[in-house]
Amino acid sequence: MSHRRLWTVALLAAMLLLAACGGGTSGGTDTPPAGGTGGSEPSGEEAPSQVVVGIDADTRALDPLTPLDATTTRILRNVYESLFFRTTDGELVPWLAESGDFSGNQWTIRLRQGITFHSGAELTAEAVKANLDYILDPDNAAGTQTLIPDVTGVEVVDTYTLRITTAEPNPDLAAQLTDVLIADPSVFAEAGAEALNENPVGTGPYRVERWQRDTELVLAAYEGYWQGRPAIDRVIFRVIPDTQARLAALLNGEVDLVPGVPPEMIAQIEADPAVRIEEVPGRQVIYVGMNLMRPGPLSDRRVRQALNYAVDADLIIDTILEGHATRNAAGLTAINAAYDPAIEPYRHDPERARQLLAEAGYAGGLTLDFHTPQGRYLKDYEAAQELARQLEAVGIRTNLQTHEWGTFLEMARSHTITDLYLIGLSDRTFAASQIDYLFHSGRTWVAFEDAEVDAAIERALAATDAAERSRLLSEASRLVQDYAPWIFLWQQHDIYGVSERLQWRARPDQQLFMFEASVR
Repeated sequence: MSHRRLWTVALLAAMLLLAACGGGTSGGTDTPPAGGTGGSEPSGEEAPSQVVVGIDADTRALDPLTPLDATTTRILRNVYESLFFRTTDGELVPWLAESGDFSGNQWTIRLRQGITFHSGAELTAEAVKANLDYILDPDNAAGTQTLIPDVTGVEVVDTYTLRITTAEPNPDLAAQLTDVLIADPSVFAEAGAEALNENPVGTGPYRVERWQRDTELVLAAYEGYWQGRPAIDRVIFRVIPDTQARLAALLNGEVDLVPGVPPEMIAQIEADPAVRIEEVPGRQVIYVGMNLMRPGPLSDRRVRQALNYAVDADLIIDTILEGHATRNAAGLTAINAAYDPAIEPYRHDPERARQLLAEAGYAGGLTLDFHTPQGRYLKDYEAAQELARQLEAVGIRTNLQTHEWGTFLEMARSHTITDLYLIGLSDRTFAASQIDYLFHSGRTWVAFEDAEVDAAIERALAATDAAERSRLLSEASRLVQDYAPWIFLWQQHDIYGVSERLQWRARPDQQLFMFEASVR
């Protein structure tokens, strides 16, 4: 296996432009690499175009360096950008980077020239280094550090070139960098990343016009965007926590795009000629987490395996979710590079669950707290209720509790949540390193420590031979499944309600990147 990979932006731009237009020639290295619909200039007679997106939860911050949740990233990507990016079809391409190549444990990344932040400052290697250094500094407690955990150094080579060193050879670094968003360092260099909440300055197609927390975020087109002016002049992300209210707003023409359409509403939306459904298997894995950082019954692997045998995830997928999910066996999604389709999920076997509980000393049953959000994931509360019923059938009683999303998220992140909790984590990179993000001890969302699991993950990610790496990744996934730190459930399908006035296509990575959209 070669240890070098190189993307050349001019060739990539030409290929993507050709695919988008069905022919023609490339305009050179300044052609947008993802074939976006930006670059239009409204005529003086046209009214400004506006799109309203109805979302269930607000971005947690306007600072892209510290938070580590999909809701924040999917919105802020319109304001800030990353060195590499996924196209709508899931292809990894250079973005702020013009190219990237690696040899051994070093990556050399060359930036595009002529890109400016919303402040007018130029994007340089020094600016990128300042972002990465801030994220990697443990004193800053940046959640995004878990996306690049093995980066050990960042060096500026010249104005537009930097060299990144990793602890071991890491072919996944470009994919890991897709969710590391770059901000203007002049804003946070002295005051810290919190200053970006007051002065959010990125390189993206939109700049923040107004943010009323938990109400709406208004973005205006950035005239100096390096790929050309966005086709949509203003994008409003309006927070509508209630699912029915969001869908009513879509059907009434008050919003143009709504994520998280419940299955029972699909037929009603499809019957309305003014709106349509967009569905794609997404990057989010829904599971029941277990806080193993606290002593109790869950410390026994037999109890954790019993929980997995007790649940019938396929029944929930077929009934409550009406088929809009894919069964998950060991944490990685089917779109991940390290996914092994040969790993079978836990079967529904209540007798085996009772046997394991008895072996662990809980023949008389036990009681566990079970926490869930309501309205954050597709039919989350209804699924939690059914899971509680299935667990009770084998003698595991639950205290089912719901929480406001922000509170729930902080409890899960800080490991103060008790026993069981229904949650989703996104496959942020589609790369093998996702297994480290999900299951290596010390990572933000990992509520357990196991030296054997850690060692298996480290061995797999250190391998550079393709066949050997694949074998070791499969071994690590099988070990994780046997260790059973989760109740493994499903990969959620993302279902969107979309106004017919909006030209937009659902992405597998959940991003609401509005530069790719336009209005009819």
